[in-house]
Amino acid sequence: MNRRIEATQNLLEVIPDILLWIDNEGKLLDYHPNNHAFLFEREGGSIGLSLEEIFNHDLNSQMLLMASNSREKKKLQSGQITYRTPEAVSRFECRIAPVDEHSYIVGWREITHLSESRKGDLIKGNSKATLILLTENSLEEAIRKSLKVLGKTYQANRITLFRNHFDPDSEEVFMTLQHEWSHQDVILSLDSLQLVNIPYNPDLTLFYETLKNNTPVIAITQDLTPSAQGFLHTLDVQSVVIMPVYVRNMFWGFLGIGDCNSPRVWKEEEVSAIKAISLVLGAVIQKHKDQEELTIARLHAEESDRLKSSILANINHELRTPMTGILGFSEILCEQLKNKEFQQMAQNIQISGRRLLATLNSMIELSQFEAKKALFKLKETKLNEIILLTCEPHLAAAKQKKLGFEIYMNESIFSFIDEKLFAQLLNHILENAVKFTNSGKVIIETGNRWDSGKSWSCITVTDTGPGIPKEFHELIFEEFRQVSEGYNRSFEGSGLGLTLSKKIAELMNGRITIASPEHQGSTFIIWLPSSQHSISEIQPIIMEQEFFPELVKFEDPDPLIALPSVLIVEDNRLNSELISIYLGSTYHCTLACDGEMAVELARNKHYEVILMDINLGNGIDGMEATRRIRGISGYQSTPIIAVTGYTMDSDKAEILAAGCSHYLPKPIDKGELSSLISSLVGKTR
Repeated sequence: MNRRIEATQNLLEVIPDILLWIDNEGKLLDYHPNNHAFLFEREGGSIGLSLEEIFNHDLNSQMLLMASNSREKKKLQSGQITYRTPEAVSRFECRIAPVDEHSYIVGWREITHLSESRKGDLIKGNSKATLILLTENSLEEAIRKSLKVLGKTYQANRITLFRNHFDPDSEEVFMTLQHEWSHQDVILSLDSLQLVNIPYNPDLTLFYETLKNNTPVIAITQDLTPSAQGFLHTLDVQSVVIMPVYVRNMFWGFLGIGDCNSPRVWKEEEVSAIKAISLVLGAVIQKHKDQEELTIARLHAEESDRLKSSILANINHELRTPMTGILGFSEILCEQLKNKEFQQMAQNIQISGRRLLATLNSMIELSQFEAKKALFKLKETKLNEIILLTCEPHLAAAKQKKLGFEIYMNESIFSFIDEKLFAQLLNHILENAVKFTNSGKVIIETGNRWDSGKSWSCITVTDTGPGIPKEFHELIFEEFRQVSEGYNRSFEGSGLGLTLSKKIAELMNGRITIASPEHQGSTFIIWLPSSQHSISEIQPIIMEQEFFPELVKFEDPDPLIALPSVLIVEDNRLNSELISIYLGSTYHCTLACDGEMAVELARNKHYEVILMDINLGNGIDGMEATRRIRGISGYQSTPIIAVTGYTMDSDKAEILAAGCSHYLPKPIDKGELSSLISSLVGKTR
């Protein structure tokens, strides 16, 4: 040993704990134990004994493998060895190099005391990598950064992430290198074609089955089968921990942690740390897959909603445009025809057309609520006047059926509502009450109630119809549902009225309740949060038809006064003729069949009112025509009324933003059109 002191002085300074001199078979030729002499205490001494006899088979195998590698590579080899006894576990950092053809010099440094510190480093590194995986938006970037952290944490030379994929044609499973990190001294393998579409079968079948059973492969390369050695030699690793990665309980791929310099023996805490990070990695991959699927589903849903909105908008427009002609001309026929039979036919056309229009309106309203595109603004409002105005057409319908129609304004009621939506809500309830009642009466009452610790403004609608069995009280608020359904249903209708009523009530923070003993009529109560305390106003009264204001009447114009000029921009001949008939005796009408013609006419003459269709076929649309007309001198404040089949709330907002001052949906109501133009002409003159 003394003749070796000079040659090994530097090594002694680096690894002072134990120095061994062994032959090719692992027999001890000499040793310098320092303060570890107790390990070598044997009867008769330890010189000449093999490491297996002194320690155990496992340690002997570790040493001989490192020795073989050092001789093959003709350089110093480093690694870690573990010595286990029933009492304790000792860990050593080991360095070995050949001395001559027959022997090796081996240095051990005990690192058992560093184990707890090592656990702390592993936990810290795993935590840092986990944070990166969870916070990075890009999965690619998250894996790239985390592998770099893990490489330093595990003191590895190469980390790889392989992904499995199934080939339906061959019905085989393949693996492909997806991500890689390597130490700066190690060449990356990511571009190697050898690591793409590698079949597990037949050479790596055992490898696949082991990982598929959620069991890691922890091995020194030379201990594996030749096929597995060939695969790991491609990665240039001598020792490896291969941990399966599971995504949605499926064997997604594996994480490989490799040492390229020595046949390293991996510590238990290192293997545990690698297993923990593989679980995190699988969860993060699953999270990103879920996000991708949700994004795709959202995009598909948005595209579906866009197509649905587009289809509804087109159907809405295409139905409303001819409905203008059907309802308008049938109304004129009702007024002009003298033959009672023909007059009744025209009235039937009116009734059928209005029923179709009501169904269309309900479907459009429902689509807007479902898409959450309904525009509304809640403001404090006294409800009594709106209730009276809303009741007017239903009073007429009740009178036709010879029903009583009673309104009791017991109190003034106030709430935060959208007036238009509230009128729609009450219309649906009243329409059903009149429709389903064949004899008796409909009663409307107002009042304030206290319920669930709140004050409510209540509108009660009671009828003497057939009533609704209790088991149908929830069903009738579902879309397209009625108590009587199928081929034998008793009443017509789309089954959307109560659905819309419920949605509108909830939109205004209210609700609808029903009390309806079968065969004893129905009572619907609209509950809206009261904005004021009860104010007693009038005694209960029965409102007769004469109470309601009459429709506006227009007197024949004075022939000596020049008629107001109206420009009608409409590409549909029937609709333009109908509007001309509506206005012809009171106004001087000029027709334009497209946007360009309308702009040209406006340049040459000043019109007091312009009726603007939006869809004008080829050329510019009504919104662009409006913008151009607004740019002509004298037209900055001229009333431009949009008359269109586009009736979505979003359509209306866009149309008004384009420069139209007013908006009328198709089909056009003669009274509403005449009243609006009359009020506008009065202001401009």
